[in-house]
Amino acid sequence: MVGAGQPRDTGTPIILLPPEGDPSGCTVSFKQATVTSHADKWLKFNVISYCESSQTVMVGNFRTEETPSPLPADCSAAMGPGQAPIFQQDDANRRTARLRAASPADPEDEDIRLKVRRGAELPGSGSLTYYFDVCQNGPIAKDPRLIIER
Repeated sequence: MVGAGQPRDTGTPIILLPPEGDPSGCTVSFKQATVTSHADKWLKFNVISYCESSQTVMVGNFRTEETPSPLPADCSAAMGPGQAPIFQQDDANRRTARLRAASPADPEDEDIRLKVRRGAELPGSGSLTYYFDVCQNGPIAKDPRLIIER
């Protein structure tokens, strides 16, 4: 049993909705701007689609600078250039959710689950701040922030 005040696994939603007036379209309409996770704990992105077409959502490009140069085109890289890995396993399949066509009455959902490395395996000391991208069907759709507490 985890005691009070002990770090826990973190869950955060990524919600895909058709834009108003375009039921065949689909956009990332909700994600948290900042997600806080903990060393040696799971970070779970619960991807929920209400869109009428199949969708692929990927997270990637975890980096310490908010606006990298050059800008990545997609989320194929787990980490930004020169960044040490922060997850125990970060291959593309683990960072991707593939959702079938859905509807507002019958949404599809899939989780992306990433295990944060132990504190001693993470760079530096104290809290770490990373920026990352959420990509939808390839291109970058959103760019939230991740804070890792030790």
